Amino acid sequence: MIERLLTSHQTGFWNFIVSRFTPQMFTAMGYGVYFFFASLMICSVIFVYFLMPETKNIPLEGIDRLFDRRLKASQAHGIVWKELSEEEEALRIGLTSGSLEKGSATAQIEDVDQRV
Repeated sequence: MIERLLTSHQTGFWNFIVSRFTPQMFTAMGYGVYFFFASLMICSVIFVYFLMPETKNIPLEGIDRLFDRRLKASQAHGIVWKELSEEEEALRIGLTSGSLEKGSATAQIEDVDQRV
């Protein structure tokens, strides 16, 4: 709930800043304002490409591991995907071999969810 509050306030703050100072920027810089905002967009593309990990096919439970600071953003998706695949394969082997009962596997998953 607090996240939504902070997000909406931050959005409103930056909307105010842009709307407050854009007319003065046009007066002072003319068409250079377009270059200013274009350069910000280029910087944001570079930031996202190099510093934000890919979240494709990663379940919600794996997002914390994906954004671990010890992992490089360019390699984080592959590492987390490999870990999740290994965990799933171990669970499948345990279920098919009979060493794990379905109820105990579900209880283990629920236990992990309660600790988090």
